[in-house]
Amino acid sequence: MTNFAHSVFFLIFSFSVFANSLTDTILQGQLVRASTTITSSGDEFELGFFIRSEYSTINSYLGVWYKRVSVQTVVWVANRDYPFAGSSAVLTIAVDGNLVIKQGRITYMLSNISSSGNTSATLMDSGNLVLVDTRSGDLLWQSFDYPSDTLLPGMKLGHDKRNGKTWSLLAWKSKEDPGPGGFSIALDPQGTNQFFILKGFQKYWTGGTWKGQIFALIPEMGENFVFKCTYISNENESYFTYSMRNPSVTGRLVMDISGQIQALIWVETIGEWNLFWDQPREQCDVYAYCGAFGSCYQNPIPFCQCFRGFQPKSIGNWNAGNTSGGCVRKTPLQCGNDSEVNGQKDQFLWISKVGLPDNPIVLSQVRSVGDCESACFTNCPCSAYNYDGNDGCSIWHEELLNVEQLIDDDPEGRDFYLRLAASEFLREGKDPRIKRRKWIILALAVPTTLLVTVGFFYCLWRQKSRNKDPMKYGILSWELRVNIIEGIAQGLLYLHQYSRLRIIHRDLKPSNILLDEDMNPKISDFGMARIFGGNGSQATNRIVGTYGYMSPKYALDGLFSIKSDVFSFGVLLLEILSGKRSTRFYSSNSVNLLGYAWDLWKSGRGEGIKDPILQDIPSTNTLLRYVNIALLCVQESAADRPTMSNVVSMLSNELVLPASPKQPAFSNGRSVPDQNSAKQLKICSITDETVSILEGR
Repeated sequence: MTNFAHSVFFLIFSFSVFANSLTDTILQGQLVRASTTITSSGDEFELGFFIRSEYSTINSYLGVWYKRVSVQTVVWVANRDYPFAGSSAVLTIAVDGNLVIKQGRITYMLSNISSSGNTSATLMDSGNLVLVDTRSGDLLWQSFDYPSDTLLPGMKLGHDKRNGKTWSLLAWKSKEDPGPGGFSIALDPQGTNQFFILKGFQKYWTGGTWKGQIFALIPEMGENFVFKCTYISNENESYFTYSMRNPSVTGRLVMDISGQIQALIWVETIGEWNLFWDQPREQCDVYAYCGAFGSCYQNPIPFCQCFRGFQPKSIGNWNAGNTSGGCVRKTPLQCGNDSEVNGQKDQFLWISKVGLPDNPIVLSQVRSVGDCESACFTNCPCSAYNYDGNDGCSIWHEELLNVEQLIDDDPEGRDFYLRLAASEFLREGKDPRIKRRKWIILALAVPTTLLVTVGFFYCLWRQKSRNKDPMKYGILSWELRVNIIEGIAQGLLYLHQYSRLRIIHRDLKPSNILLDEDMNPKISDFGMARIFGGNGSQATNRIVGTYGYMSPKYALDGLFSIKSDVFSFGVLLLEILSGKRSTRFYSSNSVNLLGYAWDLWKSGRGEGIKDPILQDIPSTNTLLRYVNIALLCVQESAADRPTMSNVVSMLSNELVLPASPKQPAFSNGRSVPDQNSAKQLKICSITDETVSILEGR
């Protein structure tokens, strides 16, 4: 009986230990081995050891990953700076109450706390591993204070001022090596309320200063963003955090090895993480890419140019493409009101249509442009100023960073005034005394040359207008727009119906429509096109294309058909009619161009979408007919959309009466899928970038 009792006790004890190993909590003395894991109470996250191999070495890491996501996605690594060889390491709570990893005689301490030794560690459904005092319940240590490359909802990114702690993200070394990489993102320690991506110790990108609801350079992080973003700053801490607007959606923010900060959501229907936002996307988005006193241009090469009165700090580096050293003045400034060169003081050069430099100093007490100029002029370190009727006076000290030259019609373009030495203006012949002489000469010359000049250019214009252009830069007449619309439609009809192989383009957008010298459209860039074998839909787990032009079934479920191109054509048609970009359309009442067009249509004001510069439309009915066709093409359901054969017929035959359209897709803003499906996701994209998956050759 005694032996039997001992056996029963042993079985009960063994079962108890085994059961505890499968709960969400580690008690003192229990071990988590390579073959065991613990799972949060709601089955959201799992903690255990995972293996990464490098050459012939097998390394073991302790980490946390999603439990419900079919692709193992590690969100936290405990020992990323010290991998254990093989698979014999264990996680346990030492006798002093600290959480440690042991392998033989080696002990790696995760926590370093002083306690009575009565502690336990629990994996929460938030993904946070917490160490608590089992008697008092006090929190002693948590993994959220030591993030790796991933920021989960509820985590903080910033500073704990009381304890001198910094919460930052550090990218992995490579896709297979979770060791510390080359890129990180952290809150500016100087207290400017902005975040920097750092490449090593060098600033690489910034999101701009916090404006109350968004960061200045990330306007898309508003009410329609999947993440609900919050920034907190007080005497104890300053940090950024976020939550999911739809709690049933799984999302994360990652500092990627590429140097991008990426926002992703898990789409269960395709079994993949969907990248819906990332930064930086373009060269001029890289922080201080052109260095001090350099202006960045997105289109021309080289990207960087020095301001007038400046030259590259290092000509060799600049010509080799390393522009981060920036530019320096050719002539030093004179400081103060009484300092003059040849009777001339420092002056200001007007710089127009730019994204303003970083780190302005706002002078709230200054109420006029003249006072703003004086405030800068009498301040020796001041190198530039800007006065705006709404924002008031801003000045910049010393170096100007992150100035981007914008195109003329960019609504974000601003002006500022750059301080230069008087000699820079004298070199350009801008001495007032020289100017007076020139005006006298011009006053005498103008009467004799004005009529000849005007007559010459008038005749030249008349000749050109007979040959080509009721067209100016960026302006197309109604006749040319109709020609472009019909040409695109005919091209798609050929691809879908008359080509030897049925082809779906999958990335139809303005940049993929080329115009020849006669303004005839050509569909280009078939790198993402697919040969299609039937009349139904096909599925893919690799969603490529451009948000804003993707049909909903393709963007959300990876289902595409000829109706996917029809949707893109409808967006393109609305852009041509309105002269507005769908992916950069902002309206206080409508989230995008599709929603704007639909609001006008259903209120009986469909003609309101017309580009204001168009003066030669034959009739309002003609315009409304094209709007009707466009709205038919962008309907939510693919079955409701016409084929390109129907579209061509409606465009070319006024006797064909188009049907009444239903509400377009994506016209209600961005929503997110419920727990069982991604079908309700609405994407309101603000990017023109093509979405693709990069793979090594």
